[in-house]
Amino acid sequence: MEVKSRVEASGLPVRGIAWGVAAVLAWALYNVGAKLGVAQGFQSQDLTLMRCGVAGLLMLPLILRSGLGSLGWGRGLMLTLCVGPLFGLVVNTGFVLAPLAHGVVLPPAATMISTTLLAWGFAGERPKVPQLIGIMILLTGLVAIAWDGLNAGTGQAVWLGDLAFIAAGTMWGTFTTLLKRWRVDAVSATAVVSIFSMVVFVPGYLIIYGLPQLPVQALASQAVFQGLLGGCFGVIAYGMTVASLGAGRAALFPALVPAAATLIAVPLLGQVPGGLQFTGILLSSLGLLTAFVLSARDRSVEDSRIEGPIEEHGMPTSAAR
Repeated sequence: MEVKSRVEASGLPVRGIAWGVAAVLAWALYNVGAKLGVAQGFQSQDLTLMRCGVAGLLMLPLILRSGLGSLGWGRGLMLTLCVGPLFGLVVNTGFVLAPLAHGVVLPPAATMISTTLLAWGFAGERPKVPQLIGIMILLTGLVAIAWDGLNAGTGQAVWLGDLAFIAAGTMWGTFTTLLKRWRVDAVSATAVVSIFSMVVFVPGYLIIYGLPQLPVQALASQAVFQGLLGGCFGVIAYGMTVASLGAGRAALFPALVPAAATLIAVPLLGQVPGGLQFTGILLSSLGLLTAFVLSARDRSVEDSRIEGPIEEHGMPTSAAR
């Protein structure tokens, strides 16, 4: 506790960073779980069913007890439009038309850029130099992770897949900005999005495909990966990150998901990263640390400049705040 207090006193938001790391780990496990699900015989629509259906069932008691709360139908539908079934359809279209390596780089990059611009335009969160430096290092790390795939041959429709990836990242950036702008409780937002997604997607899936004919053990594992981690906990943790850090800095964390998933895939899938991928992982981590440590240092310097004249006149610091 003493160490935590000292770090927080230096301007480094420990709680927000902890929630961000939790979101990254949840989504990394979700991504690795999706790869495992494909090996188990799941199609993309089956994985979407597990995400929307399980997350909706988990959040249903909260909605039945508390309703939509202050979020309302309009805002709930807007958030669902950003990260609900349409988001899954857009990003999966990208994976069909473009190489996997493009999907590693473009969505996180679009999320960081769109969130930074939207937070600047609507909330006045003007990006500072440390944040921009961190973004550039993060992007370099993402390119290093995906470099082998980026050099692979591509089809004629790859640009459509790239547009889909950019659109998906922008949708997530819009979701990030709306969470901060509307000051939505993370749990309530996740509950509303989960219920709306379940109502929209699950009936259509059952009408078209019927009940999934897959082993119970495989269904149970994907219920955890897709519904619990990807659809519920990851979104809640990310919402807490946005509330603690602001939209601009919270948007840095999704860019760490490819690096974390690469490491988690070693024990779960037996995929060992190469030297360039490992370099990319280090660069991605360095980019996040750069953005937070340098911005915390700049904030401490600004606070000392503000507090100095006040203390000289004998006024308590807390009164100025």
